[in-house]
Amino acid sequence: MKSETTPDPSASSVLGSEEVGMEDMEDNLPIELTNRIGEIFRESGLTQEKFAAKLGVNLSTLSNYLLRKRRPSVEFIVRLCNSFDVSPSWLLLGRGSAVSGGPGKDARFFFVPVLESRVTAGPEGELLCENVSDSYPFQHWWIERLVGKDPHRQESLRLVRIRGDSMTPTINPGEMALVDTGEAERTKVRPGKIYLVRQPDGGVAVKRLVLNENPTRPSLVCMSDNPSFQPFAIEIEADKGVPYYVLGRIRWVGKEID
Repeated sequence: MKSETTPDPSASSVLGSEEVGMEDMEDNLPIELTNRIGEIFRESGLTQEKFAAKLGVNLSTLSNYLLRKRRPSVEFIVRLCNSFDVSPSWLLLGRGSAVSGGPGKDARFFFVPVLESRVTAGPEGELLCENVSDSYPFQHWWIERLVGKDPHRQESLRLVRIRGDSMTPTINPGEMALVDTGEAERTKVRPGKIYLVRQPDGGVAVKRLVLNENPTRPSLVCMSDNPSFQPFAIEIEADKGVPYYVLGRIRWVGKEID
């Protein structure tokens, strides 16, 4: 498949997964993270209902986060930081000031969260990660060209680190890949495009996908760019739709991926 070389959309000239195993994300949930979310809620002056609505979750989900019964999703963390000008480093790690400052206030840039640790897929196919290490700036004009001006669509972007070599030479181990986890990219598979996909063994990998729409046994055909890896098919279970398996489409790895 053809890759289009474009001017680097990141804030600097250098941006510096494949298999990313599944983990039990409710284990060892840091109490400090829950406490900091609670602190933001209290200082907001909003009711729980309004706080939850502002962040795009229902009241029971917010309660589960505050009571440490469920690990907050990446989407929730991103919206929390963007909505209340909170520093991701402070929220997740307790480092620095709680208030986001510096270039994050610059409307020229859009900050995408960096998922440095291995990611996992939630029950609805949403990406979860134990460690959102930081956020990385991209030029806003490029983000709008890529996914449009809808803030929720822009907030669906994630950066993940590629760990395997099945997609070389297109994507190499150690590179950071920009993943569009928006609903539009997860519900309609574009034949031959590169996606983050949930594998039968519970792992997560980067593959080119083709949807086999056989009415009795639909499946996702997964292909690698590295000829050492053979294609395989993931059968789509009757009680699960395509978005359960398709976690997002790769859009950029230092160059734009069509």
